[in-house]
Amino acid sequence: MHDVVADIPVRCGYEGCIKVMPLREIDAHFEVCPHGVKTCQACGEPVPTLGVRRHRCHPVEVAIYDRAKAQRLANTRAQEQRLAQQQQQQQSKEGPGWVEVVTGVALVGLGILGGILIGKRMDKSESTERNQPTNQAAGNSSSE
Repeated sequence: MHDVVADIPVRCGYEGCIKVMPLREIDAHFEVCPHGVKTCQACGEPVPTLGVRRHRCHPVEVAIYDRAKAQRLANTRAQEQRLAQQQQQQQSKEGPGWVEVVTGVALVGLGILGGILIGKRMDKSESTERNQPTNQAAGNSSSE
């Protein structure tokens, strides 16, 4: 019987709202209905949901509310910074990531390859110098 009652379609009771929903959803709708009324957190006055951001009450109360809001924002930022530091510490404990490892291996490989190529070039130039007779040796053998 309770399920039957919960499924009865009802219309939102706020003036200007034409939304119809099952009875079980009405409380959730009242929380977000743009035609509803919210209580100002600074002064306690009822304010239309659509006008909450434009509502300004007594300046001292607004300052208290704004200070509390600023404190919540600062706490959130501090928490985000702590989380970022924890992540950095975790990464430093884990050692270098795969990008750093691959880059290091590639650089070492290039260094080895460069050394091999330079060594072959030097060997080739030394062997051509040995195979070519010097002018002095050639001159001595022709004069004898």
